[in-house]
Amino acid sequence: MTGNSNYTENRNTDADFKNGNALDKRFGDHGSDLGSSSSQDYLNSARDFVDNPLSEVESFTDSSGGYYQYEASSNTFGIINQHGGILTYFKPDAGINYWLEQIMKYKP
Repeated sequence: MTGNSNYTENRNTDADFKNGNALDKRFGDHGSDLGSSSSQDYLNSARDFVDNPLSEVESFTDSSGGYYQYEASSNTFGIINQHGGILTYFKPDAGINYWLEQIMKYKP
């Protein structure tokens, strides 16, 4: 699969969900799947996922600096964009197959 190195660039929490992915929209799309009760709860959960990954998290960095991570045990996926902000965070319907598609599409 991929390695599981932690994100080593500078995280920019001010850029979380700012690049065309408003927090409220992402919460509306994915919050209930993750057990989030509010957009702030969703944001906190996303930050915990990307900032404190478990040892079993798979990850890679794409050619533009986007950092992808997936935790199979919880079927949770997230991306940190090239600016250090969280771009997305959700449970993919296709599970591990979604992760494998991301690897095929975006891993250099």
